[in-house]
Amino acid sequence: MTRCAAICVRHLSFLAHNQVTVFIGHYGVSFAVKRLAPQTSLGVLFLAVQLLDVVFATFVLAGIEHLRVVRGFTEYNAYDLYYMPYSHSLIGALGWSVLAGVLAAAIGGRKAAPWIAFAVFSHFLLDVPMHTPDMPILGNSSVKIGLGLWRHRDLALLAELVALAVGVWIWRHAPTLTPWPRVRTIAFVGLLFALAVATPFLPPPRDGVQFAWQALTGYVALAVLAGWLDRASPATTPTQGSNPSLSANQIILAKRVRGFAGSRLQNDVITTSSDCRGAEEPNPLSSAAALRPVPLRRREIAQSIHQPILSPRQ
Repeated sequence: MTRCAAICVRHLSFLAHNQVTVFIGHYGVSFAVKRLAPQTSLGVLFLAVQLLDVVFATFVLAGIEHLRVVRGFTEYNAYDLYYMPYSHSLIGALGWSVLAGVLAAAIGGRKAAPWIAFAVFSHFLLDVPMHTPDMPILGNSSVKIGLGLWRHRDLALLAELVALAVGVWIWRHAPTLTPWPRVRTIAFVGLLFALAVATPFLPPPRDGVQFAWQALTGYVALAVLAGWLDRASPATTPTQGSNPSLSANQIILAKRVRGFAGSRLQNDVITTSSDCRGAEEPNPLSSAAALRPVPLRRREIAQSIHQPILSPRQ
């Protein structure tokens, strides 16, 4: 895996000198979904949020979908995406999302499947404000949508950075995850921010074929690197004694109730044992009965539950 990471870094260095559509803002969704599906590899989520672009690049190489590289087409990039009804239409995006979710559930990730499907469809949702009107509803002849932020480079770049920053913040503040080491987080997130800032200022590829190869290389390299870093950290393991579906207060509450029950049972056993030693002829049946767990009264449990659990900012 270390060798794979080195290869990924070399590919990303190559991409740093070429403008490709690795739009970094989509990865903010990957980080946010990682909080909701902590057992899912971040590399898988990186591929999920870019799946529509992976399909588009593959279809460009196959001659199924098309684009033109036109310098100055928008301030942000040079891509005239005039024919992509299968990968970037509303119906197409829904279809690819459902397919990704079904495949994830079939492989064994039933809990993560809805989140992977959402990650795939989030690409379409985030593309709507960015693209020029080139995203059809159904077929290429249907109504096309897109608000055109790419026409304004600074606004488009700000949107990319905000989407990434919000996702990273959500991920870093997940109560059920052990965060990555600080240096690793700063290095990886810093790489993503650097790629985002550099993208609109780099020279465009020669044509659609070169665009497709560069885009696929970027998506795969970043996904492999994210997966490797995630696997090398304890971030995919919930904190000890926790359940990803429980909040911090719920975990502490459960521990408190268990501790209260255990201490009550221990005191009853010690008291009963002392009484037995004082008797001349202890009854084995009564001793065994004394060792049975004593049912807790509802009022005692309620008093323990309603004690303050966490002080503010604890």
